[in-house]
Amino acid sequence: MTFYNRDIERNVLKNYVRYNQRLNIIFSGKGYGKTEMIKYVLNEECGLNYINVNPIELVFDEYAPDFFFIKEIAKSISNSIPKQYHDSKLLSIYERIPELQFGISFGIVELGKNIGIVKNLLKQSIITTLNIFSEKVYLHIENSEKIDKDSLKFLIQLINETTNVNIFLECTCNDDFCYDINEFFIKNLVKPYCYNLPKMEWSYVECILHDYNISLPYDSKSEYNGNIKALIINNLHHYEIKLEDNE
Repeated sequence: MTFYNRDIERNVLKNYVRYNQRLNIIFSGKGYGKTEMIKYVLNEECGLNYINVNPIELVFDEYAPDFFFIKEIAKSISNSIPKQYHDSKLLSIYERIPELQFGISFGIVELGKNIGIVKNLLKQSIITTLNIFSEKVYLHIENSEKIDKDSLKFLIQLINETTNVNIFLECTCNDDFCYDINEFFIKNLVKPYCYNLPKMEWSYVECILHDYNISLPYDSKSEYNGNIKALIINNLHHYEIKLEDNE
């Protein structure tokens, strides 16, 4: 994908990488192109040490359940970092959590006691794996506006107990949410760098739609609010209906 007129925004992210900013929050409205831009910049800058955490199970959920993002981070790390660098407990601990949670839901008290221990072991195993790997890692976490409190606290632990992990939180949210999460980190003595991704100018949106071979209805410009994804989907739908009408 070509990032039309995203030079300024891409340079902001590249500077976060260049100056080794440990915690970065990229936020905007829905469909502004955050995900693809972050992936492009971090892959371009960081190559194989880019790790994407994409919790697709949360598509229809407003918030994540407790510990959810920690498990997703563990899964992404185990899939991205070569196994010779893994802490020996990483996968075995990760695989035990569903079993323990299933037992708790059926009131098995002993498993309820064990899961707290297992969760702490998993957090430590993630940190150990990243420290063994030692090379710089760029962790891109999508849907961070849905993050659970346990996982948010773990990100602070991750920053404090490693030196090679830089985190990019991608949030679909407004200024108020970004202010709240910023305050949470500052209270815990971690300073995040926040960037509000602006909407793309219409002339460049037309270039993207042209790349998708989409013919624009006359009212597309007036409907555009920064949500490029919705514009593409809506116009593809419009185009498909038009084809069906002509058959």
